Amino acid sequence: MSSTIATFTLVPPVREYETPASFVSRLSAYNCLSSVADLYRLAGAKSGRRPASSGQRYLLEMAGLTESDFREAVSARPNFVMLNGHDISVRHLSRQLPRYCPLCVTEDIARGAGPVGARSYQRFWWQWTLIGTCNRHGCRLVTGEKENARSLPDFARYVSDNAGKIRSEAEGSTGTGIDAFDRYLLDRLMARLDLVTGVLERVPLYVAVNFCEQLGHFLENDYRFERAPRQENHFVRAGFALISKGEAAMFRCIEQRASIPTRTGTVSKSRRYGPLYNLLSIHVGDPNWQPLLDIFQRDAFGALRLADGEEFLGAVYTSPFDSIDSISLRYDVPPSYVARVLGESGFIPDPAKDAPGGRPSTARITPEELERLFGWVRSAHLTAAASASLGLDRYQLVDFGTAGFLRFVGHETASGKRRFCHASIESLLGDISALDSVPRVGHDYRSLLDAQEWPGLKPVDLWAGIRAGRVRAVRRRNVSGFRGVYVSRQDMLDMLPAPGAQEQDAEELSMNVLPQHEVMKHLRLRAATVRRLLEIGVLTGFAASGRAFNGPRFYYHRAKVDEFSTFYASLPSLAYEARVSPAKLRSILDRSDVSQMFQTDANPKKGAGETRIYWRAECREIVARVAREKDSRRRS
Repeated sequence: MSSTIATFTLVPPVREYETPASFVSRLSAYNCLSSVADLYRLAGAKSGRRPASSGQRYLLEMAGLTESDFREAVSARPNFVMLNGHDISVRHLSRQLPRYCPLCVTEDIARGAGPVGARSYQRFWWQWTLIGTCNRHGCRLVTGEKENARSLPDFARYVSDNAGKIRSEAEGSTGTGIDAFDRYLLDRLMARLDLVTGVLERVPLYVAVNFCEQLGHFLENDYRFERAPRQENHFVRAGFALISKGEAAMFRCIEQRASIPTRTGTVSKSRRYGPLYNLLSIHVGDPNWQPLLDIFQRDAFGALRLADGEEFLGAVYTSPFDSIDSISLRYDVPPSYVARVLGESGFIPDPAKDAPGGRPSTARITPEELERLFGWVRSAHLTAAASASLGLDRYQLVDFGTAGFLRFVGHETASGKRRFCHASIESLLGDISALDSVPRVGHDYRSLLDAQEWPGLKPVDLWAGIRAGRVRAVRRRNVSGFRGVYVSRQDMLDMLPAPGAQEQDAEELSMNVLPQHEVMKHLRLRAATVRRLLEIGVLTGFAASGRAFNGPRFYYHRAKVDEFSTFYASLPSLAYEARVSPAKLRSILDRSDVSQMFQTDANPKKGAGETRIYWRAECREIVARVAREKDSRRRS
């Protein structure tokens, strides 16, 4: 069986810049066939859109041609077509619909010979939809109707069937001139050397188109649901218009878009570069994208707050030690904190006058000294961890830090969180462990953390008194942190302003009070009884605003509380002094006809009832007698 391939008798000449599909279409018209589909059937080649490339090669071989005779070829990249040596995405190609310049087609028909359809041909760049104007006439390119895309591309038949329509389009077209973007694409396709587009000259054409499209999307995305209609390929053209002005103008526009203030006062890489960062991060290590990666790395190293050793698009950032801001970025601490620490260490004469970003004396600061001053930040605890270790809430932690007991850095950092020095936390825990350890805490001691309920006192004030020796304190065994620290109640009272001092001002007098819970403990009274004493005027005080879910807090003047404890006593207090149960002492007092200070409410509407209160003078002998009987029975 012979393997010789048949040839066509009539073969038109190949025109410059012609596409293989256009030549096959003219070949069909030259041989007087009505369509390209008839040519495929006559030659026995495979037809249809999917196997069209193999059938097209077979027809070209029958005509004595190969694909190398044309400026269009199959690309090694999927979903790309090679146009004159450049990869072009198929989504930017008009493969099925005819696309043409009406003036060029009418000129071809006027000059050519043979059938009308065979006289004109399709230039290979016409099918690239990014090019919108003709390079010869400056008029807009025209795309055929969709109903002509029902079969294989047949440009010659479209020209012969629509010659009148194309002539009318040519008469109505006006030359507006080729714009900069179309000229750039044609210059790249034709390998012309008179290009001045900066970084786009150093990347492949498909990379330049992809980047310009993403840049246009990023800059013109206004986050609105209803947007004004845009022309075809608007984002690619908008991105090219910006980057063609230069790298400085592009990054200046990107900076303006990301200049909206944030909570931390800094701009992250995702906020500054948006989808451009995601696009470039995918192509890290690709030499075709490396020029774009280089310019973005240079911009990020100068504009973003990157930590020392942080990676950005494949490049590792190393911060210099030539400014306060660089030290702030390296250790992730506020510039104001760096200036204050350096000023206290003698490296900056006046840290208050040195603005953030100023330059300290680098000749005097060594990496070892910087590590000594700021290295603790790397092992610092966040607020939650420090609170769990010490038993303090976040406000108490800040109070201890402000008083100098705890080293910390504020929340004006890139991470937006406070951090507390590990060594200072361990030092506080060591000081707590040095306190006397007791299995149980007596009635005369109060929890250090309860100081926040006292007016004018904070836990940090009591701790300062403990360190100075003015406040006695013990540590409850098997309880860690400040949760197990208890201080003497009398020492707490001594830290309050003394009553009756003539030199006290109104604010100090208002602090000379006791909270209600302390009055209840001291006098051994229930809350209802304390409120009754306030109503009848025996005790005086005031209510202060508290937490919304707890209601107001009540405070009572110390002088009235001390006066009450001198003349009156509650039943639990007398029972404690007599060392008997309150029920037993109550029956003894009832038999002795000792009257109460006032009649208690026997049926309270809610909560516990009121506490019985007696005159101390009437109960003194009875309590002493009961205590002596208790001692005699114990001795016997």
